[in-house]
Amino acid sequence: MKTSNSNTTLLKVRALTKSFPLATGGLRRVMDLPDFSMQQGELVYLAGGSGTGKSTLIHLLSGVLKADSGKVHLLGTDIQAMSEGKRDRFRGLHIGLLFQTLQLLPALTSLENVALPCGLAGKPEGHSRAQALLQGLGLGDRLHDYPNRLSTGQAQRVALARALVNQPSLILADEPTASLDAENGKNAVSLICETCRREGASLLMVSHDPRLREGFDRVLELDQINQVGREAAT
Repeated sequence: MKTSNSNTTLLKVRALTKSFPLATGGLRRVMDLPDFSMQQGELVYLAGGSGTGKSTLIHLLSGVLKADSGKVHLLGTDIQAMSEGKRDRFRGLHIGLLFQTLQLLPALTSLENVALPCGLAGKPEGHSRAQALLQGLGLGDRLHDYPNRLSTGQAQRVALARALVNQPSLILADEPTASLDAENGKNAVSLICETCRREGASLLMVSHDPRLREGFDRVLELDQINQVGREAAT
């Protein structure tokens, strides 16, 4: 297992909680995270089974979801203390997201899909940066192809380039290999890790698949850091 070269804290979580309403009434607590942190440049694999709150955690860390209580400090700024609009702008500049469903826009080419976040952030260098990333990922000949002309692996590389195009400090990946078989899943994770290291981005990937743990600086079980998971296991 490799180790991060940085001693600078990038992400620090304190007393983060989230509950969801039950159909029968009342609330179900899904996240109770007393303490969690990551260093700049660190690649962390967080394992957890179905229903353990992996996607909820990604949405809380990115500010897509508002916590009931707690703090999420990224680059010294508490995302959870921001208004929704400020969270959206901060996320666009500092966080890249990879999802189970790649969420490529079908009416845009590979190049246009990747350059889109730069346009939203008002960065004029978007197309040149997008083209360089796609070429670096072996897609130089697919720049003008639409998503329906790409294989699953190619589409995933386009999604990875899009996540990195704004040079974010942190990539949050939610089961990004769910649609791939075991061998292609391992290859995809290796590519994600290598690309994040090359681009200088930290990576937090959540997954249920224990075969994908190689190449990370740190491997954790979600119930090691989520008080809800620890309580459920006892």
